[in-house]
Amino acid sequence: MKRTCLVFLVSACGPLYVHAAVSINVYERDGMTPFDGRPLMVGSEVAIVVSSDDADYWGGGLFVAGPDRGLARLSARDFDPNTCDWAGSHYADAGDDARVTSWENQEIWGFDLYTSDANGLPGKWFVIDYQATGSGDPNVLVYDYAKGFSDPNEFIRFSHVPSRDFNSDGVVNIGDYARLASYWLFEDCNDPNGCGRVDINTDGHIDAQDVALFADYWLWGVPRSPIEPADPDVTFSVADGIGSNEIALAVGESVTLYVNMTTRGVSVHAFHAEVDISDPNMGSIDNTPYDRNDPPGPGTARILVQPRDTFFDDWGPGQFQPEGILLGAASISSSISDGALASFVYTAITAGNVMLEPSDVLGGYDVRGEPITIHQTEAFMQATFGESTLMQDSTEPASAELSVEEMVDLLEEIWRTEGDMQTLVSEAEWRNFIDNVEQSYMSAQ
Repeated sequence: MKRTCLVFLVSACGPLYVHAAVSINVYERDGMTPFDGRPLMVGSEVAIVVSSDDADYWGGGLFVAGPDRGLARLSARDFDPNTCDWAGSHYADAGDDARVTSWENQEIWGFDLYTSDANGLPGKWFVIDYQATGSGDPNVLVYDYAKGFSDPNEFIRFSHVPSRDFNSDGVVNIGDYARLASYWLFEDCNDPNGCGRVDINTDGHIDAQDVALFADYWLWGVPRSPIEPADPDVTFSVADGIGSNEIALAVGESVTLYVNMTTRGVSVHAFHAEVDISDPNMGSIDNTPYDRNDPPGPGTARILVQPRDTFFDDWGPGQFQPEGILLGAASISSSISDGALASFVYTAITAGNVMLEPSDVLGGYDVRGEPITIHQTEAFMQATFGESTLMQDSTEPASAELSVEEMVDLLEEIWRTEGDMQTLVSEAEWRNFIDNVEQSYMSAQ
């Protein structure tokens, strides 16, 4: 018999789902700070944590299904290719034999979660990351396999809204407001990518309602209580030939990128790293091998690490994102040296910001990966990172370089002249927003 589903709004006040000893809560990405329950901006992430106050064996799953797969993405942490277990997504209290495995078919994507029946303990058991990828109201289906496999027992409902992080730097701050202000009172913004994507309510013009919606997420993404991590034994990164991890590239242009490694007092004899594109529609990686006997040949993927035993050289499409690249090598006799492990060629396809993210898979160590951010511009734009000259058209602002005085004056004018604004927020809230804009600008100087 199908169990009636209960709708839970995301809340920091208590568990979203409770059955017997198991509870499921939503946290910020750190897995520790309770999520405040407001709608998620597209592109943002939270962590879904499964906990229990009992040590009983438990099996269940978290999934998105049907059209919701276009709005939300579930992901697990630290895949172990030898066991097909997402080892970083189960905590120690889930037991030594706990497992997280991925599952997908034509209708449903997600992860099965199993504790150990031998030595599990009360506490946090599993963590699955949740990312908002489209606007809407998707559900995460919660299964308890002791109740059955056919239907979810409960579901978690999220709400997603358009992003205010217009420059895709991970925070909503003065840079994003500068872009919004530069399009003030623009019309004909119906194209999803028109008017700098600042038409938040998608009504075709930039007005007081867009500014009010923007203010709701002011300083979103700024850490509230940053924790400085301890230096890891091994770190690796993706960078260009001069070590930059933020570059600009014109559409159609290609660049050689490098996977680099730094060690601190440990020996590494093998690496197996995957680099994925945050949005495969925006760029492509040539993951075919370079042929040293036929340069310049069709392939560009190269293993560079020294010393190594070339018998173990490995490259090709990424395991979890075929548009990415997988690179590996090993050295039996001595540890491999710091520096460039491998290289490949990336080509920009469409305009926008994209990241190439290295997976933290390297010799069994707790590795921190540093991505590269690429700002991709249309052919008619002459751009370098931090400075750009735009060919004007009907949907581009005459100038995106407004002073802080001009941006504050605009906010003051909006409050005085736009009746809608005074019904959307209080005068005290608006004054606090203006003060924060000024302070943010001064802090950035």
